[in-house]
Amino acid sequence: MSDKPDEIINHSPNYCNKCGAAFETSKATLHTKRQEIVLPPIFPKYIEQIAYQYTCDQCGNTSTGKIHQRLKINIQYGKNVQALITYLSVSQYIPANRLKLFFKDFANLHISESNIFNILSSMSNKAQPYYEQIRPRLATTKYVGNDETVAHINKAKTWFWIFQNDFLTFIKRIDKI
Repeated sequence: MSDKPDEIINHSPNYCNKCGAAFETSKATLHTKRQEIVLPPIFPKYIEQIAYQYTCDQCGNTSTGKIHQRLKINIQYGKNVQALITYLSVSQYIPANRLKLFFKDFANLHISESNIFNILSSMSNKAQPYYEQIRPRLATTKYVGNDETVAHINKAKTWFWIFQNDFLTFIKRIDKI
């Protein structure tokens, strides 16, 4: 139980359930308490950034406010949305069609499968330099396990070669052998 609950709801009777006398001066004693853990409804937060420009009255130069460079288009999903999509897809193996439903039902956020794929592709590209560091690190370890798995993607046969130890995993996709 939490020592500091976010909300407390007291349940006190106003009168005696035997004789009907009001509890105006009677002292209450704690009988029992219980806690319920709930998740509040989640709603997306839209943060609008607006850039203004001013023209100097003295020299006529125009100065423009700068919107953060990570905002490339008029509307995009923030870092925490992108991270959650990536985590749910990569770590929890939730496919894009179910991610779309999850965000609609759980977070009141309508996101298309194509946006999910775009986010996953972008996050994959960002991770690539770090991922490439795994292969040489595995090559220098004493023990490495490996496996080969065949999959069919768009009716084409593909192989995945997996190399791993207790701390690192490297997966290489091979389309033709």
